[in-house]
Amino acid sequence: MREDIRRDNSEMLARYADILTNRPAFAAKADLMEMASALAMPPEEAAAYLMCEALGLDAAAPRGRLLMEKYIRPSLTIKTPSAYLDDPFARLLRGAKETRPAPPGRVALADACLPAMTLFPAGDLRVFPDGRVVQPVAFFTEDFVYPSLRDGGREWMSLHPNEIETILPGARAARGRVLCLGLGMGYYLYHAAINPHVESVTAVERDPEIISLFTRTLLPLFPKDKIRLVRGDAFAFLPAPGEYDTVFADLWHDVSDGLPLWRRLKALEVPGIRYRYWLGETLECYDRGWV
Repeated sequence: MREDIRRDNSEMLARYADILTNRPAFAAKADLMEMASALAMPPEEAAAYLMCEALGLDAAAPRGRLLMEKYIRPSLTIKTPSAYLDDPFARLLRGAKETRPAPPGRVALADACLPAMTLFPAGDLRVFPDGRVVQPVAFFTEDFVYPSLRDGGREWMSLHPNEIETILPGARAARGRVLCLGLGMGYYLYHAAINPHVESVTAVERDPEIISLFTRTLLPLFPKDKIRLVRGDAFAFLPAPGEYDTVFADLWHDVSDGLPLWRRLKALEVPGIRYRYWLGETLECYDRGWV
């Protein structure tokens, strides 16, 4: 990879990390609509200019314009709620929240809100043929409400849109006997279980509190004929050839703690098994030094 492209990748990912962490509400909806109307441009075009400004780049300067064209435009999407609201797991959780409310202070399904115009990661890093590495991001123009699991008022896990973007492709690609390393909120587990190409799903989780909370609150909603929960360490449960057909691992919070675990798991892969990793494409970009 050319050094100038690697430099631009690192610079833009650092800028994106800063805005996603510290300033995700990158613009006001009124400013977006006013710019789109005044300049007779689509909202996506106006959003690219506003994002450029929020990232500290000058779209009128040659370098700012170059980075906007090569990184910001390919990364930015205005999302509509339907794709997320129609997700089978999201519908299941909404129905459970309405029909099985829990007393205050107890473990309960609740609503979380992603405010309008708030950027969120919308998938793994994308690698372009010229070597550019782009972070997909998205936002809604209205407040977006999504399911959250709370324990005594504290959010334990939630079905944030980024969870759907980064986990669903792996669940759809699952085949045969599936081993899921890490339980989380059970999003992968559920979608693998309803996948007609999947025979069974075994989920391994070492945290007894997570297993207990999941078993009490979410597992009763799942198709039980395909699912088995096991308490144990993922690395002690790695399969032998022929034992499983698909392995999905989600054992990390982000790239910083995920890269060493991902490398360790990759080194232990065996032939004949289809492996998928949460944030796998992103981790590979860092492993190869593309950013």
